[in-house]
Amino acid sequence: MDVLIGDIGNTITKICLIENKSFKVKKVAYFESEKILIKNFLRRKLKNIFKNKEINKFALFSSVVPQYQLILKKVLKKFFKIKLKEIKENNIKKIVKINIKNKRQVGSDRIANAVGVYRSYKLNCIVLTFPVVFINLINWRIQK
Repeated sequence: MDVLIGDIGNTITKICLIENKSFKVKKVAYFESEKILIKNFLRRKLKNIFKNKEINKFALFSSVVPQYQLILKKVLKKFFKIKLKEIKENNIKKIVKINIKNKRQVGSDRIANAVGVYRSYKLNCIVLTFPVVFINLINWRIQK
């Protein structure tokens, strides 16, 4: 069964269909985030991504544009019966320790990067993200 994941950015939205167990990428779509506002754009785009695929009933996204996320959430629920979850909605404390004063300032894209690096390498790492530069230090000893 495949899972829909993605990132809604200020400029670009990235959507990816992955195989649930192997994390193998099945399909990828990139488009300008503002196109989410165009009537039926998302529905057509998602229909094309889902073509002949068995999709899990939830999708996991990170987003810095709540307005676009809300539209995507409604389209997924109404037309595809898929529940959208935002990464920060989950209990992050069980997955990764965030050592920062105001945890609400940490974007879900940064959390996803930290979890991915920790899961893949289990080493101390520095994660750089662009175009806005953030530097995350992943200390695997703290995560245990």
